[in-house]
Amino acid sequence: AYQVRLAPGDYQIAGADFDPEGNLWVADEFASRLVVFSPEGRVRSLHGLRGKGPDEWYYPRTLRWAREGGDDFLYVCDAWNHRVKKLDRQGKVVWTYGTYGPGEEELSEPCDLAWVAGEGIWIVDRGNHRLVLINPEGRWLDTLGREEIVLPVPGRPPRRLSRPGFYYPQAL
Repeated sequence: AYQVRLAPGDYQIAGADFDPEGNLWVADEFASRLVVFSPEGRVRSLHGLRGKGPDEWYYPRTLRWAREGGDDFLYVCDAWNHRVKKLDRQGKVVWTYGTYGPGEEELSEPCDLAWVAGEGIWIVDRGNHRLVLINPEGRWLDTLGREEIVLPVPGRPPRRLSRPGFYYPQAL
């Protein structure tokens, strides 16, 4: 049985997943870090500090391990940095996807994700009221949930409005 003994208030767990060796990776949201527990329940390593740099986090949330072509990678929603990171087995950043905004390669508080073999990574883009699909290399493929409406305005260029398809989605 897997047992991790924590004192009340030690960690604010926003997401967790097991790596192939049986270590438990935890997104510690309020401390803005990833904590790795051994199968025996001991802290094995800590990753990151609060910040906006490539190796820093600002409210990490969901994390998921995925096997790609013989290698294992960890995908993590870095919610308040408005990005998703792909990490290798040692916790090193492979790539980062997203910056703040509503555009094709932008996110607003990503809070969940799912790896779909043969398709890519679906991201819950909460603040933009949509789902975003990216490939394993971190490139945009599709968006689901936003609808653009073009309104004619006499004597002026058309006005473009975006209507949410999902109301603050939180999970897949």
